[in-house]
Amino acid sequence: YSGLFAVINTFEDSYSVVNNINTPYTSITMDEVDVDALIREDGNSRDKGIPMRYAHSFEVDYGIENAGTWEELDDGGRIWRLGIHSKGAYGIKVLFDAFHLPVGAKLYIFSKDDDMTIGPYTHEENNEYGTFGIPLVKSEHIVIEYYEPHNVSTSPKLNINNVFHSY
Repeated sequence: YSGLFAVINTFEDSYSVVNNINTPYTSITMDEVDVDALIREDGNSRDKGIPMRYAHSFEVDYGIENAGTWEELDDGGRIWRLGIHSKGAYGIKVLFDAFHLPVGAKLYIFSKDDDMTIGPYTHEENNEYGTFGIPLVKSEHIVIEYYEPHNVSTSPKLNINNVFHSY
């Protein structure tokens, strides 16, 4: 038995899109990435037999406790949104070092301006390691959105420790 598991990616519009919620939320802009310098480094590394990178990794600490915007909804539920902008990125992906969704809650990740959405992720993605990684979202500005219906009483755990700027 191996510990491998697959996540089936579903694609449906996020709660805020479906319900036309356009209120402002916090967006974080990553430091500028010098892609030309990275490509030069990749060229030198390839000569030494080191595989090429596809992304620059930022170590971060962004979670529901210290970043983003919470919003109470008319139906008693709430949403948390965090935008991540990395100028010039072909795409962005994030890794969660803390990840636990209560039953009934949903997590979406989508491009701010394009039409790519991944999710919803649910409690079925919770795992013994409490970590989670999402596929690449083709955009230089993504939004992470957590939706919690009014009847959820357990607290989620969501914290991002890596943001990948794909070039």
